Amino acid sequence: MEEMNQNNEEVVIEQRPSTKYGRTAYQQQMQEEQENAQQELNMQEQNPYQENPYQENPYQQWQNPYQQNPYQQYTPYEEPKQKVKQVFAYILMVLIAITGIINLVTTMLSAEAYHIGNSLEEVVNATLAIAEQPLFSVLSTFGDFIFIATVVLFVFDIRQLYKAGNKITGAILFAIFLRPAYFIWRAYLLGQKKAGPIVYTVCVYLLSFIGFFVMMLAASAMVLRTMY
Repeated sequence: MEEMNQNNEEVVIEQRPSTKYGRTAYQQQMQEEQENAQQELNMQEQNPYQENPYQENPYQQWQNPYQQNPYQQYTPYEEPKQKVKQVFAYILMVLIAITGIINLVTTMLSAEAYHIGNSLEEVVNATLAIAEQPLFSVLSTFGDFIFIATVVLFVFDIRQLYKAGNKITGAILFAIFLRPAYFIWRAYLLGQKKAGPIVYTVCVYLLSFIGFFVMMLAASAMVLRTMY
């Protein structure tokens, strides 16, 4: 019996360190968890927005990659503008210049009537005689065809300007009332250089001014003849 009691005491003695060691490990684990929790609490007190990703940070806004940037302005899709061809403009410039030359020639032919006649009746008769000349008739007919072709080309050119997304109100007004200056307005719409169209417009209007000056000079000469 004594030996059994001694054996039991030895077992108990042997088991006590194990129980004591288990309680010590649990307490150590609890202490480590408390220390970790205290460290996390201290870190959150220093920066409360670092550990919680779901809490809003007033100093650094969380950006959602799938959310649209409110400061990025939405730009709607625009169809690419059609390129404006220069072929119609070049042909129009040539035709308008030819029209100016024809008008100058016909004006000079008509001015001869003022040199022939000494009275208004004689000037009218001379003008009718000059109008019946073949050269005058050919130039007048050719000028009419050029006028029709010019109108058609203006329509095509303004149409392509409209398709390219440009405002055509000013272009229409220039095409009706100030045809040589149309090319200046056209260059303005397309963002092109305006030096060439300006020089061209000045030259065309200079032809018209020369014809007007020749006619006025001939009429003044006729008036002076009739007075003296």
